[in-house]
Amino acid sequence: MLKKAILLISAILICVFLGNAVLVTGLLIKGLSLNEIMDLNISEIVNSDSINANYFKLLVGLSNLISFAGSAVLYLTFTKKKEFAKELDLQPQTDMISLVWFVALYFCTLPLASLMAEFSMNIPWPDWMQKMDDSSLSDLSSILVMHNAGDLMVNLISIAMIAGFSEELLFRGVIQKGLQEFFKPSWIAIIVSSIIFSAVHLQPVAFLPKMVIGLLLGYAYWISRNLWYSIALHTLNNAVPLIVLYYSGIDASELPQDNSANQISWLSILVSIALGINIIFAINKRFNGPKT
Repeated sequence: MLKKAILLISAILICVFLGNAVLVTGLLIKGLSLNEIMDLNISEIVNSDSINANYFKLLVGLSNLISFAGSAVLYLTFTKKKEFAKELDLQPQTDMISLVWFVALYFCTLPLASLMAEFSMNIPWPDWMQKMDDSSLSDLSSILVMHNAGDLMVNLISIAMIAGFSEELLFRGVIQKGLQEFFKPSWIAIIVSSIIFSAVHLQPVAFLPKMVIGLLLGYAYWISRNLWYSIALHTLNNAVPLIVLYYSGIDASELPQDNSANQISWLSILVSIALGINIIFAINKRFNGPKT
């Protein structure tokens, strides 16, 4: 276990370095100096006259692909695994009915995730954590600015598709799968991998709602033994707010930076939990019962 952990950490460090190197190189190509890149924040880069915003977003997507998916592939290379698709459980045997069940379960988790967001906002976070969260929200708001359908498509590719695919390869296909070999029962591995997944996003106030989504993704992978379902759900989770934001006409740069949210009624939470439990039973039955 220790040897595998060291190999995984090494793979992540190498690929994160390479991903950032690609990002910096892409900005250097556009004429920015290294000092300018170090001093700029994402908002300034996106609004820069010398850099096309969509170019930067795709560059970030490529950087994330190398950092996350690259880490998974490099780790498998270190452990001398040759059949990457098989090792990552990228099974071709997916069916639409199972996917529909998982999507229904995803929508049932949203009220609970919103409740966790409200709870988090009432926690007196230390100043440094609050500043970290505000900075992440500011950067995200800058990236989410969309003026036309082309901007929406670029965001869907970079934020939804690439992130959904690459992050699932690492967090579920490698980390959770490895933890499942170590922890029995497997739900411990699902929780631990979800904590890691949420923490990596560097948004303390959003930690709990992201963990709820992480638990859903972990469950989908665990029960199905097929990574495509969690990839689809992760992509959906990232795509839905993009589409809603674009068609609502709201300017992302004007979104509130205080993590404010509408109150979620307890009735909607209880109904969603009841529906979710029934859906879980249906999914478990479809995949021949929960696995250990």
